Amino acid sequence: MFLKKSIKYCEIEISESLNILISYPDISFNDKKIIMEALKIYKEKKIDFVDALLISYNHTKRYKVHTFDKQLKKLLVHE
Repeated sequence: MFLKKSIKYCEIEISESLNILISYPDISFNDKKIIMEALKIYKEKKIDFVDALLISYNHTKRYKVHTFDKQLKKLLVHE
């Protein structure tokens, strides 16, 4: 993520700032709940945001995620 590598912010600072930003009523997403959950996972697990987003879709909507990433596999719900 650009903020983490270029500006040297930590996951907690990035997550909290983005949570504030996406809570504004004029900013819309297809599914704000997924984004909020992904930011929570990103902050807690200290993983890439894309992986946190995949986990959020997997946990919330039961989407199947196929990956070779062993760390990501451990965090997914498998049915």
